[in-house]
Amino acid sequence: AKTLKVTNASGVPTEITGMSVSGDFAQTNTCGASLASHSTCGISVTFKPTVMGKRTGSLPLEDNATNSPQMVNFSGKGNDRN
Repeated sequence: AKTLKVTNASGVPTEITGMSVSGDFAQTNTCGASLASHSTCGISVTFKPTVMGKRTGSLPLEDNATNSPQMVNFSGKGNDRN
């Protein structure tokens, strides 16, 4: 698993409204529904390939920030040892 660090650098809390990962990936997080100002949380992403070969996915972090959603793209390669 890889962990993504999410930081709220603003002076106000950020409301997190969704983060549904797609593709052959799963996520757990410590973010909750709101991220306090000047604080961080983590999103742990695990690759779970369903077939061999290149696999892709994404995680849109949806919130009340003006640049929402913030998008993270993933790729991995499934092989016979998974």
